[in-house]
Amino acid sequence: MTEDGVLDEEQGELISSALQFRDVTVESILTSRMDIDGIDINMSQEEVLRFIRNHNHSRLPVYEGTVDNIIGILQIKKYIRAYIRMGKAVSIKPLLDDAYFVHQSTKISDLLPVMSKRKLNIAVVTDNYGGTLGIVTIEDILEELVGEIWDEDDRVIENIVRLPDGTYSVNAEEHLIDVLDELNVKYTDEQEAEIGNKLMGELTYEAFTEIPKEKDSFTAYGLEITVQKMVHHRITRLLVKKVEPVPNVPQMKGGNEP
Repeated sequence: MTEDGVLDEEQGELISSALQFRDVTVESILTSRMDIDGIDINMSQEEVLRFIRNHNHSRLPVYEGTVDNIIGILQIKKYIRAYIRMGKAVSIKPLLDDAYFVHQSTKISDLLPVMSKRKLNIAVVTDNYGGTLGIVTIEDILEELVGEIWDEDDRVIENIVRLPDGTYSVNAEEHLIDVLDELNVKYTDEQEAEIGNKLMGELTYEAFTEIPKEKDSFTAYGLEITVQKMVHHRITRLLVKKVEPVPNVPQMKGGNEP
């Protein structure tokens, strides 16, 4: 606060965030079930260790059968210590912390004190039918209050990356219009109005009659677009290159070609 009793910009933003914080529900900040990194209780020890190496988390939800049946939370350090002592004889189930479940309508202002009191890091968010909608962490809640918290494990996701062969690796959540601009692809006013706020992933799903697979490709708006990476059925990155102008009707090739 200044000498005149006026809030500076940073203080004003924090108070504004705190006021809005009271009305935010877990549904609006959760990590969706499609993006949950979890361990199946029936995985072999080799699979569990490989999964832990490939996912940089201090805790992971553990499920049985499907992610709708989360049976506990595994602290990775606790598991590693047990594995060092017992080797392949270690069993995950006795190591699990109880999972804490909250409904999607729960306000984060109500959830934060509960998680703090119980020393919980993760809460499982359920939908109206009891299924898993996603998970929310203490960090998610605090970020909502004070802004993005960066730690040493966070990585910046580059939306458009030029590769040595001249193609581009593009985040599926990047806007189509921004990709066209980046690759210097010309478009008409009518096309710009048609494109609107369309995302690259959205354009790709629309181009196929069923969920595409990695390496499936199509052309649209002067671009050849290939599915580069998928997580489950979710497209995360695309390979894009500029081609000769083509009619504004997606042309597909690959696994879903009619």
